[in-house]
Amino acid sequence: MSFLKADIDSARVKFPPPLIALLSILFGAVLNWFRPAPMVSESLRWPLGALLILGGVGIAVSCSRLFKKAQTNIAPSKTTSHIVTTGVYGLSRNPIYLSFVIVGVGIAFAVNSLWIALVQIPVVLLIRKFVIANEEHYLESKFGDEYRSYKRNVRRWI
Repeated sequence: MSFLKADIDSARVKFPPPLIALLSILFGAVLNWFRPAPMVSESLRWPLGALLILGGVGIAVSCSRLFKKAQTNIAPSKTTSHIVTTGVYGLSRNPIYLSFVIVGVGIAFAVNSLWIALVQIPVVLLIRKFVIANEEHYLESKFGDEYRSYKRNVRRWI
């Protein structure tokens, strides 16, 4: 898998963050299979789930376009040539990771599983510790005051 071969000039994140999100959803689904834990009425699950899933996907697509426009890599295992600070990055330093959690919670609503919703908590903690910490260290060492100023002015999540 090419993701495991991180560029020398990168945050050197070796485990793909989308995989963390996907595995959490699968783990929550397994828990729900053995011990169902519904969390909303049947009439609310699809509207709420669809709204959150579409919102999370919309954020991720927007982020992808911003990275493409800036001509820099989106993967934390690849070299970053520019800090993206426009669009949703003016509101959150980590909107892609936020979108993973939003989609996870949306799926939890759609399939009516409290377990899938609850396992989003460790997703936030794992991504914070093993991905964001590396990214912030890398970006601060590479871009210095420019990144520190961005960090001071924009929240990590929302």
